[in-house]
Amino acid sequence: MKFFRLILGILLLSLILIQFFPTLNNVSDEVPTTDIIQSRAVPSQAATLVRNACYDCHSNNTQYPWYDKIQPFAWILENHIIDAKRELNFNEFETYDSNKQKKKFQSMKKLIEENKMPLTSYKIMHAEGRLSSREKKIIIDWIEEELKEY
Repeated sequence: MKFFRLILGILLLSLILIQFFPTLNNVSDEVPTTDIIQSRAVPSQAATLVRNACYDCHSNNTQYPWYDKIQPFAWILENHIIDAKRELNFNEFETYDSNKQKKKFQSMKKLIEENKMPLTSYKIMHAEGRLSSREKKIIIDWIEEELKEY
């Protein structure tokens, strides 16, 4: 029993100590001219859906949930955002060359059709990430229009 209390005490102390190691916040008030919605004629419904379902991870401005101040959840969020932005950053989309843009559009379409984006872990905590079939179609229709340009 003493061993169990010792382990529990160490775990509790560790949880308290890690709270003092904050993460970097992905917050910017600026919407750059290289942003995909700023620079292209994105239909308003598609723009709203993409902002609401994708921009938290795939842009330079995240609307953080209440648990982003609690470790280790904040670290997990930070890693997800870093990985997501490395893969696709809507704020920097126009800095990609045309071949990379085309591949990103193709990848977006495929991931949405296969229900791999938004991630399930995101949809659990964010209702706006739970896209209906109709909403997915709106985004996919826009992507298909963009792909005609390449």
